[in-house]
Amino acid sequence: MPATRRIALLLATLPAISLLAAQPAPPTYVEVERSRWSRLDARRIDTTVRTTRARHIERLAVLLGATVAFDPAVAGLADTVTLGGGLSLRRAMARALAGTALTALVDSASSTIIIRRVGGGVRRVRVIDTRTQLPVVGAEVLVTRLSRSARTDRTGQAVLGAVGDGPLPITVRALGFVSVVDTLDTGDTEVVRLARAAPRLTEVVVTPGTSRALESGVHVAQSLTREEVASRPQIGEDLFRAVNRLPGVAASDFSAGLNVRGARSDELLVMLDGMQLREPYHLKDIGSGLSILDVHATGGVDLVPGSFTSEYGERLTGVMSITSRPLAPGERLFSAGLSATWLRGLAGARTRDGRWSWMASLRRGYLDLVLDLTNAEAPFAVGYGDGFVRGRWHASSRDVVTVSLLGSTDFTTQDVQFDAPPFRSRYGSRYGWTSWQHSGERLQGQTVVGLSQDVRRRNADGGTGQVSIGRIADRRELEVGSLRSSWTWAASHRVQVRFGTDVQRQGAAYDYGRIRPTRATLFGFERKADTASAVIDTAGLWTGAWLAPRMQVGRLVAEVGGRVDRWSWRGPVAWQPRVNLAWQVDPSTSVRAAAGAYAQPQALDGLPVEEGVREWAVPERARHLAIGVDRELPGRLAARVDVYQRILTSVAPRYAQLLPDIDITRDLRFTTLRVDPTDGLARGVELSVASAGGGRFEWSGWYALSQIADRIGGRLVPRDVDQRHAASMDLSVRTTDRRWRGSLGIVMRQGWPLTPVGVRADTFVVNGRPRLLATPTYGAYNSERLPTYVRVDLRLFRRYQTRSGQWTVFADVFNLLGRQNPLGIAAAIQAVDPLQWRREPIAFVPRIPTAGLSWER
Repeated sequence: MPATRRIALLLATLPAISLLAAQPAPPTYVEVERSRWSRLDARRIDTTVRTTRARHIERLAVLLGATVAFDPAVAGLADTVTLGGGLSLRRAMARALAGTALTALVDSASSTIIIRRVGGGVRRVRVIDTRTQLPVVGAEVLVTRLSRSARTDRTGQAVLGAVGDGPLPITVRALGFVSVVDTLDTGDTEVVRLARAAPRLTEVVVTPGTSRALESGVHVAQSLTREEVASRPQIGEDLFRAVNRLPGVAASDFSAGLNVRGARSDELLVMLDGMQLREPYHLKDIGSGLSILDVHATGGVDLVPGSFTSEYGERLTGVMSITSRPLAPGERLFSAGLSATWLRGLAGARTRDGRWSWMASLRRGYLDLVLDLTNAEAPFAVGYGDGFVRGRWHASSRDVVTVSLLGSTDFTTQDVQFDAPPFRSRYGSRYGWTSWQHSGERLQGQTVVGLSQDVRRRNADGGTGQVSIGRIADRRELEVGSLRSSWTWAASHRVQVRFGTDVQRQGAAYDYGRIRPTRATLFGFERKADTASAVIDTAGLWTGAWLAPRMQVGRLVAEVGGRVDRWSWRGPVAWQPRVNLAWQVDPSTSVRAAAGAYAQPQALDGLPVEEGVREWAVPERARHLAIGVDRELPGRLAARVDVYQRILTSVAPRYAQLLPDIDITRDLRFTTLRVDPTDGLARGVELSVASAGGGRFEWSGWYALSQIADRIGGRLVPRDVDQRHAASMDLSVRTTDRRWRGSLGIVMRQGWPLTPVGVRADTFVVNGRPRLLATPTYGAYNSERLPTYVRVDLRLFRRYQTRSGQWTVFADVFNLLGRQNPLGIAAAIQAVDPLQWRREPIAFVPRIPTAGLSWER
């Protein structure tokens, strides 16, 4: 059976597998003296220690590498005893509890020790919905004093284990319900009833297709917890590469940039704590392969793939809103890691009263050091790094002031190649911003004031004389001062008025020069040269304002409003009305719909001066229409269906690369084509299903039928990332103690469009001798397609709990099957006379095994 059919069969059978494997068997506990855990006898304590029984038990658990649960208030644990050195852990535990009515239990996974009174049984909690009397699946039951928790299964039952016989305080919480603080009686099983919570109007999601990542807790489909992001197969612990597996997102193997529903990556608005980030990527010369944000410093991500609300402007397609990692009062955070792409460190702390906190993250990419140490003969060397610092002051219970700094740097060098000159580049991005967040009873909002600077330097010099490969001198800068303010005023519990403004003062500078030969033979270069140069220093002002009243009528929430924007470097004023609706059909089903107008200008620093362009294009415009349905299914499943259409009424000209190779001096080539669409269309249907978290086996998958095309010369031509059929599946299996976890990621899609390439032979005379010139030819733009794309990735990781903190060791295999998924097709000349050539794939990523180590305390 072909590999593609095997993968398809696996995707089809996963829902059935999950129903059998999603619920693990409840852990069983046996007394330490009766267990067969050999490490209890193999490990010994070294020194004689005199302390309380409770401290002895904690010390023994650390030596064993297990967690321990007990109530310090139980009689006998506060007594002081002496344990001599040389005892096995089994004998030491027995002596520590000698003379008490307590016993030590170990679970079947050999990971948890529970201290309880002799004869104490296993405690259970059953959680039901007060209104429907049905079990609540996925609710968390937390034993407050023991820091022990469990989640309810499909019958609504959570097994807490042997936690004692007496009264036991617990907290029960679930998404969409009011949390309950209760005390268990002396029985084995107790019923807790939860009442449905009416969500605050501000918290209602009114945008179809919204996905969330990195948050803890119970979520619906399309969400990723922090643990799931860390365990998903990826290269470089990169946040953007983890998010690109969400529905509707496409990405190249070489790039961390996100193409949301077929749009260009620059059509996605990226924000960190309210500050807009422009091109937040490293390795810009070789595909923008990594993002400048440390996933360990990130607290949450909201990805809106289209039809976003009036709050956001200047982008045509989607919004990715990122928040930095929060710290709890009294928390101290230290983390470090080493992977195939990064050496990183993270530290942070918050005072016990919760008023002050700080966090700092620093990363250094070391591919250049690896190449030097291994003496690898790579065609180019790269280095990169970034840092993030945040200070936060809780001025009052309602006001928070935050000061943040973010910076990144990159450099690339390339030695002389057969047809490329020596190359040097350097990029730098710096962001600094201050935000004030207010959370009053009726007025809530945030104001952000920031400054940013992006600097680019590219130089290539092919020498002088009879033959010149080419020269590039490229310097560009962008400086932005910004003010963003977004507020919500609650007129009543059913009516809100949301409003805000955006102001940006931008300055851009270009200093570009290029010389390239006009024609090339197999035997050298002609002296005639093509030149281009530009020196531009300009400034512009973006002003925008928005108003969006939101109201609730029964189960329907409606937000009707719009925004107006003006960009001084290319008018006119853009009026953008928008409507967003959310209807809660029943407790398990919600429907969201949206429609509106959107506009995006050409960036002030986005002129393609290398192509001779000196004037900014008119802003691109689009009309969005989307509807989505979320449904909770039996068997702890959540499903979503999204249908969308984006009509592009105004599309700016662009320059497409006919040979999409990773070439850092591509502006010396003659492989660009000007594309002038009159309008365009994007539409699709996305279906996704996910199992609820908490079990040993988890999975999620989605399928999309979509189209993205431009109308060129009266016909629809697919864009570079058009994929009619696309599917993705993520599988995860972990042990009951959550120390081992393995994840498998599968991606399948139709090959992206391709411009066919050929070879033309021309004969001419040089010094009285005939010469044959072979030059590439190109067919109709994007008239063919690459082969079907299939990739399987694997990640394994293991956690170790020690006295110094938690250690994590992980290993990844990118492209496990070693399949060739080319980025393009080139014409390779095999012989000149007679001319023989063939088509061969270019720029595909082979099987890449990587590993890493992480520590956190």
